[in-house]
Amino acid sequence: MDHPSISKPFPGCAIVTVFESLLIGAVGSFLANITDPLLVYLRVDDAVGATCVHGFAGAWGIIAVGIFAAKDEMENYCEYDGLIHGGGGYLLGVQCLAVVTMMTWAMCTTGFLLGVRKAFFLPIFVNCTFFFFV
Repeated sequence: MDHPSISKPFPGCAIVTVFESLLIGAVGSFLANITDPLLVYLRVDDAVGATCVHGFAGAWGIIAVGIFAAKDEMENYCEYDGLIHGGGGYLLGVQCLAVVTMMTWAMCTTGFLLGVRKAFFLPIFVNCTFFFFV
């Protein structure tokens, strides 16, 4: 499996403290590991755990920016404070909207591509003997 504790603090690495990034990574790692049995229970085929790491833990990494971000006065990288730094819920709302937008984009794109595949009768799974004749 990927290293979710390393990759989850990246969305906000410039605007969170070291301890906040450790907390973000710990929660991201927990989510990546706890959602794998959930996908098995739901009978979702995810052989390498990409949905857990890039989906659930990645969404947490984006949402965590809205919670832990601190306004950057020097470079003006972030104009708003996160929820725990007194910025209210504006940045958290923007980050949640970003997660919903990315999920919608991924679902629509996947649906379109699978629809094109189905329209042209293209198989997703290829028989092993196919590779010997190509």
